[in-house]
Order: sequence, then structure tokens, then C-alpha cells
Amino acid sequence: MFEELTRLATQKEKFDIVVADPPPFVKSKKDLEPGTKAYRKLARLAAEVTAPNGILLLASCSHNIPLERFASECAAGISRGGRNASLIRTAGAGPDHPAHPMLPESAYLKALVYALD
Repeated sequence: MFEELTRLATQKEKFDIVVADPPPFVKSKKDLEPGTKAYRKLARLAAEVTAPNGILLLASCSHNIPLERFASECAAGISRGGRNASLIRTAGAGPDHPAHPMLPESAYLKALVYALD
């Protein structure tokens, strides 16, 4: 994924809509720091291939990264990609994937939708 995004950016490819939905980068608490770096890198690379006035969706299925940290790393990555963005939607799982009220870890799906400059 990182190699392909790098190749696309090198070739100056641009897409109106980019969806980055990777496998979990933070499978356990010990993976938090390397995982956050991976989300930041993914956001940077995905922003680089998003066209001006394009839409970028970044998703995570890692329970061990809180939404606030995920959003912070994504924003940092987009900025490092030299882009300005507006967060236009924050979402989680749909109604077909309910979270159990007594199991906060069941609410692990996160999605951020940005409009890029």
C-alpha cells in the first residue's frame, strides 16, 4: 500500500476521491506508537494523490487507537503532505455493526472524511 501510493505520487497521479481503509495498524497497546506513525504516513501519502478539491476518507479498525489520536495523526499526515483540509464527517460503524454498550472495544471502527484544498 505504501509503495503503491508512493509510486502514484511520484507519477503525479491524482484522484477526485481517495479511500484509505488499511488493516489494523494498532493490534495491541504495544503497537500504538508505530501504528500512529503508519496512520500519519498513510494520511500523507493519500493526501498527495488526492486531487485539488478532492475527498479523502481515512479509516481505522484498530480498537487500541482512540478516535482523538487517530484524528490527530491523520491531520498531521495531511499537513505533512502539504495539503489543507476540512474535516467534513466523522463516522463509525453502520447500523449493521452495532457496538455493545458494555464493551467499548466493540466500537472500534472509525472513519474521517476530509475535503482537501
